Amino acid sequence: MSSLAALASKASNDEQLLGSINDALLQLQLEAAGKAVALGYKKEDLEISRKVLGEFLAILVRVITGAQKGQLLASKSQHERAAEKILMRLDDQGKPREDWLEDIDITMKHLEGSKPIEATDWGLLEQMVDFLDTELAHDLVALSKV
Repeated sequence: MSSLAALASKASNDEQLLGSINDALLQLQLEAAGKAVALGYKKEDLEISRKVLGEFLAILVRVITGAQKGQLLASKSQHERAAEKILMRLDDQGKPREDWLEDIDITMKHLEGSKPIEATDWGLLEQMVDFLDTELAHDLVALSKV
């Protein structure tokens, strides 16, 4: 029963993380389309969205960089565990980690600015959301089988 509770808790936490990242991405997409203000989003909301995505990407960079050095993170937060899952998915894509780090760095710089982020960043951000969504789906399938 405790493994069921642990899996349910993990799935719930992963769902919250995915929700916050997905919401942040949606808000910035609305900003880029010029519709954020019309839908009631304030400048502060968009700044928070940039921060949510930027902080998650910073954790992903730390996980990738550590993995390249053969280092494991001692204390793993929910975000770090999610970043490790994303790293496994990134490795499956066949693109070198250095190239991923370069792409992530560019996106992080765009998130730090006040202009809408660029079209080239959407693919990377949407791929991260897709990876997280896939992991959550695996957890939910595992939960349904218990």
